[in-house]
Amino acid sequence: MRKFTRTGLVAVVLAASLTVGASAANYNAKTTAYLNLRTGAGTNNKIVTVMPRGAAVTVVEDGSAVPAGWAKVIYKGTTAYAATEWLNINRSTPSATPAATATPQSTTAATTTPAAANQRGVINANYVNFRSQASTSSSIMGRFMRNNEVVILSKTGDWYNIQYGDRKGYVFAQYLTPKSGAAANTTSASASTTSTASGKGDEVVAIGKKYIGTPYRYGGASPKGFDCSGFVYYVHKQMGVTIGRGATSQMAYGTYVAKSDLQPGDIVFFRDTRRARSGATHSGIYVGNNKFIHSPTSGRTVCIESLSLNYYAKYYISARRIFN
Repeated sequence: MRKFTRTGLVAVVLAASLTVGASAANYNAKTTAYLNLRTGAGTNNKIVTVMPRGAAVTVVEDGSAVPAGWAKVIYKGTTAYAATEWLNINRSTPSATPAATATPQSTTAATTTPAAANQRGVINANYVNFRSQASTSSSIMGRFMRNNEVVILSKTGDWYNIQYGDRKGYVFAQYLTPKSGAAANTTSASASTTSTASGKGDEVVAIGKKYIGTPYRYGGASPKGFDCSGFVYYVHKQMGVTIGRGATSQMAYGTYVAKSDLQPGDIVFFRDTRRARSGATHSGIYVGNNKFIHSPTSGRTVCIESLSLNYYAKYYISARRIFN
């Protein structure tokens, strides 16, 4: 029978104590990009809210305690889950656990309450999903930004049925504040949700426009000068997203988008068949209204041009959406 010395036994006990302490420790962390806070560890789970870049959270579980790539966190008193890829976790100093509240759960009640005729409401958060049905599993038609104004048609459980321009859909009630005594003109809103409610795509465009006038520079990927793919790469880097450096490699990121479904922020690709038989020879960022922003070629600067121009219409091949 194996015997432990007193020293060995103490060492085993200490090792066990240290192991337990490490797994139970909480750590401070900050988001490195806009990050979805979800009800569970997986992209199929409901989004509770979108945390801004630089948001402070407390990590209470990660590693083997949760699925790979995810952490259980506390953000503003709410306990939920976030992808660790966009978290900068400070493991040097354990954090005290803040008081947590239960993660809100979405339910749909059978009772529908009609709203006052043409009652208006204001979106009270950023990146609020505009859905086709009163369910988190329904398709997303667009995303609203804070202070977007909509027409409230009715309320069903935790959802408002709304109209924005000529489109009707649903938003989760906690993200919409009704305006008392205000009648709405249903034709005053933009006719297209996607141009103003595309959330992060609009931010991509806003960042890109800051660099209009920056000279083309072969191999450049900084405000000192951009080549075409370097411009697209740099803009996304400012959003906390790293994509391929070359135009062809950028085609591997995000999801395919048909030309008829382009939204601001989508990456558009071109192939000059005189120069290449495959891949892409040029890339830019769609800004809306059939236009895109790009760094064209030597001797020119970052600018906005129409996709209908002969060269771009002829050599357009595809588009990808990074932010869904």
